[in-house]
Amino acid sequence: MRIETTFAAELIENYAQNHWTTINDACPSLQQNPAYPNVQDSRSVWFSLADLQNFISEFQQSGNQNTLGVRIYFGEYSADLVAKCKGNAQYTGLHTLVMVPTILGQDGFNHDFDPATGSSDFTQSNTICALNHGTLAPPPFLVLGSPEVNVGDDFMLFCDGE
Repeated sequence: MRIETTFAAELIENYAQNHWTTINDACPSLQQNPAYPNVQDSRSVWFSLADLQNFISEFQQSGNQNTLGVRIYFGEYSADLVAKCKGNAQYTGLHTLVMVPTILGQDGFNHDFDPATGSSDFTQSNTICALNHGTLAPPPFLVLGSPEVNVGDDFMLFCDGE
């Protein structure tokens, strides 16, 4: 599936102007991390192809290709969550993505479900089929010192006119 480059660029720029800027200016959790005083929230999350394939293969046998999908939730790393997953402290306060499998129900709606139980009742297990551990990408130039470091978000740089 392909979309026009200008359309994709406009979507990303709209997010940067309308949400990302507001988040950076107003989010208390970003302001409460004295170890990283100039941190800005992430604008993208990267997943390896292998991780995506493993995630999909875990639930693709649960239904036919026309009834399965993925819902992407926005999430935020709190200091407690970063400590639990032994993550990097600089992720505290940043948002991330959590992908959860969905299946088309008889009601015509896509429902989150866990392929291990085949159910949308998430009280049945302590774990869920979900993908989160992507690499957060702050703004195109990550400034932790000098010089600035390009973190590889080439399309984001294109969108920003760099």
